[in-house]
Amino acid sequence: MAKDDSVQGAAKSRREIYFVMAFFLLILAVWGGLSMAAGVETAYMSKQDAGSSAASVYDLRAFDFERMVQVIEGEDYERGWGNWESWPQSLYAPRDFAAGVPGEGQSSQSLDYTEIQYATHKLTLLLPVGKTYGMSMKTAVYSQRLFIGGQEIGSVGNPAASMDEFVPNTYDRTYFFTPQTEEVEVIIQAANFTHGKRGCNPPNISLGYAENISAMDRKTSFFNALILSCLLTSFLYHFSLFLMNRRRTATLLFSFSCLALALMDKKLLFHFFPGISWYFHIRFEYVVNALMFTSLMWFMYKQFPKLLHKPVVYGFSAVTAVYILSIAADTRFFTGVTGKYYADAAVVMIVYIVLRFALSLRSGNPQNILGFAGVLVLGVCGINDILDYRNIGVLFSFTGQMFTIQVGMVFFVFCYSLLIAIEYAESKRNEEALTAKTDFYRRMSHNMRTPLTKISTNIQIANRQEQTDHERLTKSQDEIMRMADMIDDALDDGDRPPRGAESGAGEQ
Repeated sequence: MAKDDSVQGAAKSRREIYFVMAFFLLILAVWGGLSMAAGVETAYMSKQDAGSSAASVYDLRAFDFERMVQVIEGEDYERGWGNWESWPQSLYAPRDFAAGVPGEGQSSQSLDYTEIQYATHKLTLLLPVGKTYGMSMKTAVYSQRLFIGGQEIGSVGNPAASMDEFVPNTYDRTYFFTPQTEEVEVIIQAANFTHGKRGCNPPNISLGYAENISAMDRKTSFFNALILSCLLTSFLYHFSLFLMNRRRTATLLFSFSCLALALMDKKLLFHFFPGISWYFHIRFEYVVNALMFTSLMWFMYKQFPKLLHKPVVYGFSAVTAVYILSIAADTRFFTGVTGKYYADAAVVMIVYIVLRFALSLRSGNPQNILGFAGVLVLGVCGINDILDYRNIGVLFSFTGQMFTIQVGMVFFVFCYSLLIAIEYAESKRNEEALTAKTDFYRRMSHNMRTPLTKISTNIQIANRQEQTDHERLTKSQDEIMRMADMIDDALDDGDRPPRGAESGAGEQ
């Protein structure tokens, strides 16, 4: 019998693993379908591709702008140089270049920008005339003024040569222009007195016909809205699960992590609070980021008991507390010094969690398989964002996404939802087994109580009769009475369900 139960359990486990694999394939199919939705192709170009390494001149007259968007990166990570001409510690306008004031610029490497507080960046585009172009970019860190073709197109914050006049801000912006000549100069004034992560690195730009840039922006907005809606819906769903069963603290921690990741979206915060101070926003972003990662760690600690070591969990929580306290200091301190060391600690913690889940796969438990898949994708996305934060480069990127960890969290939400479904299925199976067992005892009680009552009655009648010749019969009668009472008590216990059966399934 035990062998049959073991075989059935193994078969059930295999079926659940097959369902998990089918679920993952469904997720990949849906996500792949959304990713392949009608969009605009992008092409990347560096100075070497443009045929010039001395001056940042990009000849795009033969580029297929009808179906593609050209991306010019601010820095070429592979070749180790900047793709713009730069004038560190100087703020020049088009009239200064027309008068020859700046002189020859320099092509700075990424690390050269670290200590630069303000700078001017310039590149020259050779474009077909007669069309309106769009240029989409994130703000150069952390304020900028943009000139295209000698005209000021717009500014974010106020780049200045002194801290007193400097005003920080950060936006994603799209600018439109119609060149009158083939040669178009793009000049950016940038300043950074407040962020310790980097200095005045030039931005990445996406350049294309206005209609293609608008289409790309719409696709970006769609993916942002999709990810944001997934995170907010997951927050509400899992928070409601916690309200229905407040012993599930893991569900509360998970819902908080989803909300924190949604709040990391800059556009969401600026939409509801357009006049928000940059200094408040940057502190809010870093606090939310730290709390998000720590709450995810605690969720895994609660959801998968004995998987993570308690001293490690409490130790990293203490590191997070110290880091959050440092956010009250100057912005350059916590975005630079403490941010660097906290990012290193986070990478170590991510690797530790992934390894612990990998070791748990030996049990063959579908829930551990789901946990490993979720933390692997989430961990890789987290490390990708940390590499970008450290200005090292990125492993991959998603359309319009500043943080890839938000996309990883959506995948983790799918994994956790399936894990909850498995828990619910097991709970229902246990409930059905308990009901069947209770029904069996109830039927047995009904079928056996009557004969036992008759036996007991007959024995009592026999005891009341005078029988002096058979003492052994009396002892046997007493033993039968005792056994009948024991069976009756056992049947009474069988009518009552086991203690705790009404409480349902708890946390793992």
